[in-house]
Amino acid sequence: MSARLPRFVLFLIAIALLTLAVAQPDNDTALGVEDAKKVPPDDAPGANVEVRFTDGGALRMIIAEEHLEFATPHGKLKIAVADIRRLDLATRLTAAQRKLLAQSLENLGSPQFELREKAAADLLALKEKAYPSLLEAARSPDIEIATRGKDLLGKLLGKVPPQRLRFREKDVVFTSDSTISGKLEPSSLTATSPQFGPVQLNLADIASIFFLNAGPETELKMDGRYALATEVWLDTGLEVIEQVRLTITATGEIDMYPTSGYAGQYVGTPKGKKKWAGSTSGPYEPGTLIGRIGETGTIFLVKDQYEDSAPASGRLYLRAAGNTYNVETSGHYTIKIVGGVPGMPAPPKDEDPPGEKDPFGKE
Repeated sequence: MSARLPRFVLFLIAIALLTLAVAQPDNDTALGVEDAKKVPPDDAPGANVEVRFTDGGALRMIIAEEHLEFATPHGKLKIAVADIRRLDLATRLTAAQRKLLAQSLENLGSPQFELREKAAADLLALKEKAYPSLLEAARSPDIEIATRGKDLLGKLLGKVPPQRLRFREKDVVFTSDSTISGKLEPSSLTATSPQFGPVQLNLADIASIFFLNAGPETELKMDGRYALATEVWLDTGLEVIEQVRLTITATGEIDMYPTSGYAGQYVGTPKGKKKWAGSTSGPYEPGTLIGRIGETGTIFLVKDQYEDSAPASGRLYLRAAGNTYNVETSGHYTIKIVGGVPGMPAPPKDEDPPGEKDPFGKE
């Protein structure tokens, strides 16, 4: 009996291992069938995006399309999704919404109270998509329709934020090197989200799409002239897009007063002062790296690491703040930027831009 025991034990172990192997789910079902569909792999093809819906909601998703067909007055374009940074969609109405709008506007002047009330409720339910029609109703020569239109406009303005009331006639694509107006050819996009799995996105429900793919890295050297009290800003030559991911890292040191025996005593870094013999004042420690979007944009704090959505759209400028001196400096910061795209060279400040006709036909 004792001699047979090891064989019996080995037999049980073999059975157990076989059972475990049969019961072990494959990769698609290891998290459950439902979960497996909702969790896209890290190396899944497509573009990581944040979709902003017309109702004010937002959702992170992966767009499956590799190219988008875009109709312009100059012909159709096939734009690689990898080159797109942002997509602002035109205001779209479905056939059912157009029919409801037309019927509701007509019924605002109905002698039947029930029809008027339903028309008002339906128009308010359409929110910003009813805004142009309500503006038209408010200007109606029919006094009753105009009065009801103005009343509904007031209610709509109380429910919908002003930025959502803009009626956009064209889609606008912001790519890595251009901005293009036209119309997207498909009526929907294929996407995947962790919450809902594969879905078809109706363009009529979308306000904007922000593409979160990082893009190329730009490395710059910022010397001490951008750390003087005169507040000279470094033009990075990069354009950023509001709400698109922006990453800035900075290293290095700038000696703010390396003359007259004071070398090494007034040193700043992107995070602030490393060594400062005197007192400091102002909102920033000497050397602190700050940024702004546009020549008159709001200043934001960068320091040695900034990783967030761009606070606005436009040209990115940087400087080292906090220095109270205007003497020659030494040293520099090495700055790496991900999320910006090369912009057009800025015109000289002492010259007006040439008065040539806009190449796209705008005066």
